[in-house]
Amino acid sequence: MPILDFNEEMTFEELCEAYIKKLRSIVEKAKEKGWKGFLRHGPSFKKITDAFIPLYARKKPRPRTDENFELAEREFKLGKKLYYEENYREAAERFQRAVSLVPQKHAYLGFLGLALKKIGSYDAAAKAFEKAINLYPLSKDYWVNLGECLQALGAPGKAVEAFAIAYLVEPTDLNPIRKAEALDPRISLSGKGEKRGFLKKLFGIK
Repeated sequence: MPILDFNEEMTFEELCEAYIKKLRSIVEKAKEKGWKGFLRHGPSFKKITDAFIPLYARKKPRPRTDENFELAEREFKLGKKLYYEENYREAAERFQRAVSLVPQKHAYLGFLGLALKKIGSYDAAAKAFEKAINLYPLSKDYWVNLGECLQALGAPGKAVEAFAIAYLVEPTDLNPIRKAEALDPRISLSGKGEKRGFLKKLFGIK
């Protein structure tokens, strides 16, 4: 599998877009082949991720520590407190304020998505997770949550794609694969023989 084509001249947005495009292209090709051999893409895709991470770290935007940032951080902390107290609606309002002040912080968007998901606002939650992914495509949890929102919105095909991408991002975790299989049993992402051989190779399981 070729390493992701990127260079130092790329902007942060171009870099993330290229990484996401590569994830989606692998999933698209796997779908065309009936998902046969898909699990093998996880370990090989890690080479692309490993090449992406250091450049991402250099390119990612750093919010200015000005008055807006300080206010956003206060709103975010209050939102998290409300979230863990299960006051999801008010938490979502706090997270939304934080996002409005500092839109380039993926954590704000991620928690906004979680709170919206808790209150059943799946469409708005999916949009929040998509924005978070555009800023931080390395988060398996963002992809999984996006998949769950898409599933709730009646888009099982897109949900399966999001779960499959979550696996590519973090191939040591098979939970996203199980979610995809449970959603559509016709998609054999982890056929018995393939899964056994894959797990043996990856984890040393006999």
